[in-house]
This record gives sequence, C-alpha cells and structure tokens, in this order.
Amino acid sequence: MNLVSANRSFTLIELLLVLILMGLVYSFVANSFTKMEKRKTISLQNLPETLRQIAEENHQKELRFLIYGYDCNKYTILGEDGTIEVDTSIQINSKNLIPYRLNYYGDLVQFQFFDFYHENSSEKVCLEFQLFKNGSNSSYILEDEKDKLFYLYRPYFQPVEIYKSFEDAKENLLREELNPKSL
Repeated sequence: MNLVSANRSFTLIELLLVLILMGLVYSFVANSFTKMEKRKTISLQNLPETLRQIAEENHQKELRFLIYGYDCNKYTILGEDGTIEVDTSIQINSKNLIPYRLNYYGDLVQFQFFDFYHENSSEKVCLEFQLFKNGSNSSYILEDEKDKLFYLYRPYFQPVEIYKSFEDAKENLLREELNPKSL
C-alpha cells in the first residue's frame, strides 16, 4: 500500500513573503492617512491658530493670508520670502464677509481691505489676515452675512470669539480695548 501524506503546509519562505507583502501594504495605507492628517483646513474659527502652525512649520515670523479675486475664489499665503505652498482646504465663504475695526476716534467702522497686486494686476481682496513679527495678528470683527455670525479677532494669541449679534461683539471688543486686563 502506498500511503500519500495529505498534510501540506506552507514553507517558511512563503510565510515570510506574505508577511513582507502585508507590511508593505500597511506602510502605504498608513502613509496615505498621515498625508490626509497633514492637510490643513482654514475656517473663520481657526484662522489665527492654523496660520500660526503654518508659520512655525515654515520658519516664518510674519505671514499674510489673502482671499482675493473678483469672485473671491483665489487664495494665497505669503511669508517673508514669498508665497508658501501648503496643502489646505478653505472653508470660508468670503463673498459674505463684512469687516469692522476701530478708527482713530474709537468708533467701530466698516472698512475694505487694500487691493492685492499680483502678476502685474490689481486684485480685489475679500479677506486678509496677518501675523506680525512681534507675535500679534490682525484685530477686527468679521460679519458673516450668510450665517449671521460675528467673529471677533483679537491680537496676541487670544482665541476667536463668536457672537450672534453685532452689539455683543462690539461690546466685548470695546471692553477689552478700553479696559485691557494687563499689558
């Protein structure tokens, strides 16, 4: 009688090849997830914090974020040495924004951003936010007409405050500007 063994198993080399292939697939998947995490989303709520992160990552002390164009459909981030390329998505509908700031007399007035000169032409600026070398940033109130919200941007690393009425935003801005907590 010929008895043929029915037990067949994988060799050590076959098992090693399977483990190596699984490791390669895992590394490609993990790499794509880290790239997705690195993509920055800029919104009105996180604008100062996100720009500070971008400035730190690119070793910049001064940064300027602009949304510009006739339809407010272009954006750029300018550093000390020119344009900074960052993988970002913008969640700001800048067509519906109205900026307000304090004038020389302490009154809150609506204003327009200066035009942006780009590629030998002047472009309308819909939103501009700056980080300055001294560590401060732009300070104003943005009214989002679409969402009926008011975003209060203060200098020196203070979080963005969101209000449902212009009067509340104005009151809080003036309270801090006229009676600062500490210098």
